[in-house]
This record gives sequence, C-alpha cells and structure tokens, in this order.
Amino acid sequence: MLSHLIITDIVLFILYIYYFGFSIPTPLFYWLFLFAFLIQIFPTIWVHLNYFCKKKDLIIEINEVKKTINYAIKGEEIDISFADIKGLQLFSSYGTGSGVYSFGEYSYCIIKLNSGKEIIITSLLMPKLKNKLMKLFDEKIEFKFKLLALL
Repeated sequence: MLSHLIITDIVLFILYIYYFGFSIPTPLFYWLFLFAFLIQIFPTIWVHLNYFCKKKDLIIEINEVKKTINYAIKGEEIDISFADIKGLQLFSSYGTGSGVYSFGEYSYCIIKLNSGKEIIITSLLMPKLKNKLMKLFDEKIEFKFKLLALL
C-alpha cells in the first residue's frame, strides 16, 4: 500500500534532478515536497493510522472449510457462521486500483449479521480484502466509495 507512495516520491525526485540538476534545493524543491506531502503522504498516513488505532487489538480467522469467522477484539470473542451473515458493505477510496493515489488501496468491510450486530475488517488486517471477500460472499457484497475510506 505504501509502495506507491515511495515510487511517486522517487519519480518526483528524479524529475526534479532531470530538470534542475544537482543544485542546492531551491524554494521550488520545498514547494514540490510540500505538495507531495499534502497530496500523497498525509492522507495515506491518516488512513493507515485510523485503521491501526481502531482495530489494533483485533484477531480474525476465516475458516473456509467450516464456513465460520472467529472475530476477537479486546477480550470479546465471536464465532460467526457464514449463514448468519446478512450482508457486507465494502468501502473503498475513489481511485482504487488506478495507481493514482497512494491511499487508493485502503478499504474496509462492514459485515452485517442477522442479529443486527456489525463487525468491521480493514485491509490492514486482510490484504487484498476485496478479492478474498468476493471469493467467499460474492452475492452479498455492496460496494461503496469515499474520498478517503476512513472508519
């Protein structure tokens, strides 16, 4: 997820060197760096910290054979059967998969249970969240988009 951010910054640095040489950084360099920070780095770090701080104690295990999800957070453990799942809402950032935004690959899923309870899984816990959930629950997923997929 952060690899796009690193690649973008390297490209900006190479473009600066190509057009302006190895001279001492000028005010233009600082403005370009500030622009890159505000557009790429800050939103990415914000989303990353948002997911980490809210779900750092979460342990999740999906058993495809038994068709169950074991969800444990802060001492509370829930065993959920796939049959108990009413629906899923997958929230992604606009530009997901386009490679335009460094924060575009962050997403989270709200799993709605028949009992009315909801659980949340983020892409930090499960990389390639969309692909894995589509494989298991294709017909139950509702896709939603936000500018930043914050919890």
